Amino acid sequence: MRIKIVIGLHVSMEFLEEAKNDKSLIVYAFEPNIEIVKSNYNKFEIPENYIIINKAVSDFNGVAPFYICSLDSCSSLMNWGNGPTLGEMIKTETECIRMDTFIEENDIKEIQYISIDTQGSDLD
Repeated sequence: MRIKIVIGLHVSMEFLEEAKNDKSLIVYAFEPNIEIVKSNYNKFEIPENYIIINKAVSDFNGVAPFYICSLDSCSSLMNWGNGPTLGEMIKTETECIRMDTFIEENDIKEIQYISIDTQGSDLD
C-alpha cells in the first residue's frame, strides 16, 4: 500500500486521477472548510481510496479559529485580517489534528509523498 497526503486540499484534488487508476494508493486529503469538502464530493467522482478529512493539520489536537476568505480564494488558521484582495475574512471554528497523531491513529508506516499548502506555515 502506498500513501500520499495532501494538507490544504481546497479544490485542487491532487492525486485524484492517480487514486482512481491505482487501488494500491491511499490518498488522505485534509480540508478544513466544510463547504469545500461538500462541493468536492458533489463535483468529483471520489473513489474509496481517496479520503477527504474535514480537519486542519496543526501543532495541536483540538478546536481552533479558522478564517475563510469571502472571495473563496484562501482559508487559513492564521488571521490575516481583511485586505483589498482577500475580501472579508469570515471566522469559523475547525477541528485540528497533529500529523503525528494522525499517523499513529492510522498505523501509517511510510508516506510516499506529502503536499503542504498552508499559506506560509508550510515549514511549521
